[in-house]
Amino acid sequence: MIEEFYFLDQGNVRMTAASVGISRRRWVSANSAEIETNSYIEKMSKNRFDILPIDTDKNSLIKEYFKTNAPNDFTIVNRLKKILLPPNYREPA
Repeated sequence: MIEEFYFLDQGNVRMTAASVGISRRRWVSANSAEIETNSYIEKMSKNRFDILPIDTDKNSLIKEYFKTNAPNDFTIVNRLKKILLPPNYREPA
């Protein structure tokens, strides 16, 4: 049956913000001022975010994010670099 095709699992799940209908315009993210004052931690705990993108330039890609060490524990928050890019991605010149 054709319906079975949609339920086949190839083991390659690719989940993006667009897949679940989240537009970048509606994202909650950390900006430069929040990074300097560490107020991003308050934003994360208030909204119960374990991951918070760092969006310092609205016209570029998200290259870094903040992540808690453990779910719902905002005592230690690490700044990490995003390393996953689409296979056909090329850095703009």
